[in-house]
Amino acid sequence: MSIDNGMLNLYFSSIFLAGLSLALGVQPVQSQGRQDQGNTGILIEHAEVVIPQGDTWAMAGYLVIWNGTTRQADLRAVKSNSFGSIAVYKTIFTDGVARMRPVEGTLPIPANSELVMKRGGIHLVLSAPEHQLIAGETVEMTLIFEDGVQIVASAKVLHLNEKLTDHHHSDVDGVSRE
Repeated sequence: MSIDNGMLNLYFSSIFLAGLSLALGVQPVQSQGRQDQGNTGILIEHAEVVIPQGDTWAMAGYLVIWNGTTRQADLRAVKSNSFGSIAVYKTIFTDGVARMRPVEGTLPIPANSELVMKRGGIHLVLSAPEHQLIAGETVEMTLIFEDGVQIVASAKVLHLNEKLTDHHHSDVDGVSRE
């Protein structure tokens, strides 16, 4: 049996994309009862903003993005009237030292996969809040994708010591993945 260059390129491209997905924290999921928000096939779940302790200039934001479409979704930006700026960051470990770095370009979310933002991984850095945030309130954020799709998400504001929601798209809230 012979393998042509096209098949070989497809094979190695698939391996590369799978590795990239794992490195970015993107996980394929078997969808159960998938919701379709505005017929985009993309769902934003468990958006949360954490109030830092002291006079820190920035806050951290976390959410789950479920891409229930048959093609990759590329997150281009996140905007909010509640903050002067929002950037997507990732934590990179080099020689045992964790460093936060901005995500350059777009953040890819493969088809039928989810991106789980969490501490020590991909997260949002929200700076210059327009007002003093209070735990329990919500702030709106607009996620802007490369194809022009915009999705508004309401993020719950949490105290620094509150636990983030540990949820994946196919899970039932309150049920552990273990």
